[in-house]
Amino acid sequence: MAQFISTTGNDPYKHADSFHDSIKNMLHVAASINQLKEKIRRLKKKFEANSRRGKNGDDPHFSKPHDSTMFHLSKMVWAVKPKPKPRPGEKQLVMVKSLIGNDLDSLYREIAGMKELGEDEMKKGLALIGESKRKELEGRWSQLRLAQLQLVSDRSQLAGEIVKLIHEALH
Repeated sequence: MAQFISTTGNDPYKHADSFHDSIKNMLHVAASINQLKEKIRRLKKKFEANSRRGKNGDDPHFSKPHDSTMFHLSKMVWAVKPKPKPRPGEKQLVMVKSLIGNDLDSLYREIAGMKELGEDEMKKGLALIGESKRKELEGRWSQLRLAQLQLVSDRSQLAGEIVKLIHEALH
């Protein structure tokens, strides 16, 4: 959905026909436009519920990396209104900016799953590291997240290809 929004500037729910046309070859099962709209509606509802779980406007904490990835991808779709089609090269910059936090709290949230340090110790330690080193760490962390997103994307595409080949072999 994020790719559809970034390339067309349109809301996938409101433009379900064109969104369906753009993804139907990637789906491993035939899905109607109504099924697609219902899936979008449920994903948005889940995103909104998870958004309310966050404290003080922060993102909520997830115990499973998949849930966290889904939340951040959903955030790319629903946290901001669709924008006009970006110029070449801008698409990745928009995605990176939406995934990377620019403050101490965002880096804390990213590593909060490490239970060896308490919340206060971790925030205090991050503040003491120094801004230049913290910016370097944020950059490295964001590169890791982008690589993780690419891996999820590659895995999904491969799984789709496998299922499609199995389906073709069985029929």
